[in-house]
Amino acid sequence: MSDEEKLLVFLKFKKAGVTSKQIAKEIGISTSLLSQYLNNNCEMSRSNIEKLKSAIAELENK
Repeated sequence: MSDEEKLLVFLKFKKAGVTSKQIAKEIGISTSLLSQYLNNNCEMSRSNIEKLKSAIAELENK
């Protein structure tokens, strides 16, 4: 994901009233990994990125 996409992820969480803890739990990763990924401090596997994108799509459909 690009930096712009990561920023959009963060903004969508806030708009939907969802915490990063809730998203991390839903996709099966730690809150710290999600936070580090969104802050460009680490990489994440493709499967986890796809899970994150799916979670975002679900938020958009609500």
